[in-house]
Amino acid sequence: MKEQLQTNQTYGTYQSLNQDETPAETVLERDVQQNQMKYSIAMFLCGLINNTGYVLVATSAQSIAKHFDKESFMSAFNFSLIFLSIGMVFMNAKLFIKIQHKKRIYVAISLSAVSFIIIAVCTTIEQDYAFYISLLGATLCGCMQSFGEATMLGYSKSFSSSLIGFWSSGTGFAGIFGSGFFLVLRALKFTDFWIFITAIPFLLIYLYNFTWLDNKRKSLQKVQLVEEEEDDSTDNLQMSFENMKYVVNLAWTYSLNLGAVYFFEYFVLTCWADRANPAQTDGNYFQNNAYAILAFCYQIGVFVSRSSLKIIQIKNVTLLTIIQGVNCGLWAAIAIAYYYSNYQLNIAIQICLMLWVGLMGGASYVNVNYLIVSGTFLPKNCKELCMCINSMTNNTGIMFATLFAMAISNFWLK
Repeated sequence: MKEQLQTNQTYGTYQSLNQDETPAETVLERDVQQNQMKYSIAMFLCGLINNTGYVLVATSAQSIAKHFDKESFMSAFNFSLIFLSIGMVFMNAKLFIKIQHKKRIYVAISLSAVSFIIIAVCTTIEQDYAFYISLLGATLCGCMQSFGEATMLGYSKSFSSSLIGFWSSGTGFAGIFGSGFFLVLRALKFTDFWIFITAIPFLLIYLYNFTWLDNKRKSLQKVQLVEEEEDDSTDNLQMSFENMKYVVNLAWTYSLNLGAVYFFEYFVLTCWADRANPAQTDGNYFQNNAYAILAFCYQIGVFVSRSSLKIIQIKNVTLLTIIQGVNCGLWAAIAIAYYYSNYQLNIAIQICLMLWVGLMGGASYVNVNYLIVSGTFLPKNCKELCMCINSMTNNTGIMFATLFAMAISNFWLK
């Protein structure tokens, strides 16, 4: 209760500044308005590169699993991307949330490069042990994506809430860029090794744009609120039972809906779409790459809806969850029909259905994050903790989806 009282007192201080004088935040917001394009591009590129590695691993999972003759364990890559990410986000909320955002992002970028190298090297080895090491690389990649995302979402509270839409748009476009990057290089006969090595330089773009944003923030915010060598991470609430209870009590509906939407869409992506389109090598391009094409179309849907904040804002995020649940049931029927009757739904229809899945998932993500960043129901120094809780919730949804996917792929729809 003491920490909750301190939270409300801190919030009251920020409210007083907003009402009685021109706070540092408005100086930064004014600069954002005057240089909207620069800030938007920087935030977009940070979101894009942060999530590209995750998408690249997920898109190449079927190819890498086939390299090791372990097609039925394709979903293990998706599980590896997520199963320690929950712990990583928890550690961020418990141990790192008061550390400067800059230091956390630098660590995320560096270890992401290491994960790319691990996976790339493993794809040149034929022995089974390399498959399991590649899963470790995927685990590191997933941890750094979640760590970077939780850090950047918390960092975004320092800027105008309008920029959350550009971060979300960037993370959405990462799906198109990552899967498209894989498909284009594969069409050019690049091996998995060179695909991952070629992706490493993109991390420098992330580094440059985050550094630019951080330098602008430090130069424009007042010393009263942010010291020159610090940022407002020093005021963040750390993870504790009381603090978590306080935040969840205010924002539980957002976390629950986001977790459910992620469960349904990743169940579709890692299980039903894969089982409805098993890997082939003797068909045409569309048959041989059906799963990767569907993953690409899913990402198009995600990008479009994550970029829609300026056009439409949805407050009833529960509706999106219900629709996604229906989508999951429909894809289950498609996969089961293929398994028992060998009837494969036309790829054009599957593409349309997968676009719809992506639209619902992206809409939930961007609207939940916007409602939290822009809303007044949470004190400012609670918002990064809330973002971490949301990340743990949606990662839990993905983890359960991939666990069910592995069980179904190995014990039912083999």
